[in-house]
Amino acid sequence: MRTSIAALFASLGLLVSGSAMANSSDYKCYLETTQGVQVSFFKWNDKKATLRQSKLLASQVSVSNKINQKAYVKKVVECVKLEQEFQSPAAKKYDAVTLR
Repeated sequence: MRTSIAALFASLGLLVSGSAMANSSDYKCYLETTQGVQVSFFKWNDKKATLRQSKLLASQVSVSNKINQKAYVKKVVECVKLEQEFQSPAAKKYDAVTLR
């Protein structure tokens, strides 16, 4: 009996976590940082993507071309879903040479 109850709770946990993951997407943001401009990648819940984007300002991100180095975000220029294209010509140009 205890085993079946534990299995039920475990399967419910997987359903909940699976549905939460289904509502999240990969995003890319063109950022001005203390180390220069860069494209950074994030995985956000779709409903909270705008909130997450607004919280990037003054946060630390990894510098894309250097190992173990962080930079502070000075300005969030643009964020889009990973499969979408940036609107800014500068962001498009930088995104074209950014490794995934």
